[in-house]
Amino acid sequence: MPLVSKQLPRPNTLIHYTLFTPHKIPMPAGQLRFECWRELTRGDADQGVITQILGMCQYGARIRYEGQRSGIVIYPNLASTEDNLEEV
Repeated sequence: MPLVSKQLPRPNTLIHYTLFTPHKIPMPAGQLRFECWRELTRGDADQGVITQILGMCQYGARIRYEGQRSGIVIYPNLASTEDNLEEV
């Protein structure tokens, strides 16, 4: 007799809230490339998920923080990075 898996649904398989918040603050360098992800996901069947992925690429991901956005602070690299440029 074959075994039947009775696994419960995983809690992280459904999107329960919007994963991004549109804003006008420019994103820092190194973020996901919106244009590339848009092309990569073109024609995908689950457009709800694709909308969330593209929104996170464009605006960053929400982490359930509801306070004010005060702007993005980008700190300079540590001085030790100059000593180890090849590894960095």
